[in-house]
Amino acid sequence: MKKLNRIVIIWLAIILSSGCSKPTNNKHNGFFAWMDAYIAIEQNTENAIAVTLFFENEPFEPDDVASITFVDISKDIPISNFGIEDTKQSVKHYSSYAITLNYTANTTGIYETSGIVITLKSNEAIKYPIGKWIFDVNEESADIVDVWSSPVATANGKEFPYEYSVIQSTGKITKIHYGDQLFINDDSGLDNMGIIPINNNYSSPIVYIKSKIIVSINGEDKIDFGEGSYCGAIGSSEDIITASKERNGIR
Repeated sequence: MKKLNRIVIIWLAIILSSGCSKPTNNKHNGFFAWMDAYIAIEQNTENAIAVTLFFENEPFEPDDVASITFVDISKDIPISNFGIEDTKQSVKHYSSYAITLNYTANTTGIYETSGIVITLKSNEAIKYPIGKWIFDVNEESADIVDVWSSPVATANGKEFPYEYSVIQSTGKITKIHYGDQLFINDDSGLDNMGIIPINNNYSSPIVYIKSKIIVSINGEDKIDFGEGSYCGAIGSSEDIITASKERNGIR
């Protein structure tokens, strides 16, 4: 329930606008909010992520969608379920769909995708770029870190704030991964709360980070995961749309 509530919050955070518009039918157009991502997860466990599709003219009806898959990694990380909601909002003459993707990784490893493929019931497939997404799939989580105090979304896409605490008193957080080959570390123990600059590593207006947390307990390293944060999602919708259209617009 907490995870579902967080997804709803993200929809509201990304679509900061007022006013309504009624789109007209047209062939496929629109673009997704540009969002790069680092997603550390454990295998065989369902996760969810929210994305936003902006459009001037309705590219498809939500009920017409048969399936959604990740580009290039559909077999490794299949999307088991999805939800598409018309936000009934308008920003700079763009309406939007809020889309939730439920997915599970089958095998450990590093996987990369650039976006999703939306297949309609007519068998027509639409390939949409979103951003550079890195999935870091690991074995079972140790479940020894309380991560629920970390922010679910922020206004600043240039930094990643975190707040973690080890449940076991003998443990200490020694490393936090916030991207592929990107991490902060301290063998003596990192602070439970901090802000990691990410502006030199990500260029998208929204950055989704689901961190990998390394905890040392009596000299043995354990792995846990953050709940995910949408950095920059509470920023200016107009700025997000301008950058996203330039990068992700289907030509």
